[in-house]
Amino acid sequence: MKRDHLFGFILLEIFINFENIKNTDWTEVFHCTDANVAYMNFERIITTAFNESFRLVHLSRKWSKDKKWMTAGLVASSRTKDRLYKKWHKTRSIIDETKYKS
Repeated sequence: MKRDHLFGFILLEIFINFENIKNTDWTEVFHCTDANVAYMNFERIITTAFNESFRLVHLSRKWSKDKKWMTAGLVASSRTKDRLYKKWHKTRSIIDETKYKS
C-alpha cells in the first residue's frame, strides 16, 4: 500500500499557523555566517513542521485514483467506453469498432 502525505485546507491552516514555526528561535538561521549551514537549519525547521502537519497515511489504490473532477456520469461513460473497446478488441468487428469509436 502506498504511503503519501494527506493534504487538505484544514491541515494547510495548521501548517500555516503551526505553533512550532511561530515559536521557533530563528537566530540559528539569521545569525549564521555560512549560507549553506543557514539553509540546512531553515530546511530542518520547515521539514519538521511539514512532517508534523501532514502525516504520512496509507492510501488504498482505489482512493488514490479518485479525481474530484470525475463525476459519476464520466465514470459511467468511461466504463462503457472501456467495455466497448474490449468487445471490439476481442471480435475486431467493424460494427463493434463503430460503436466503440462513436
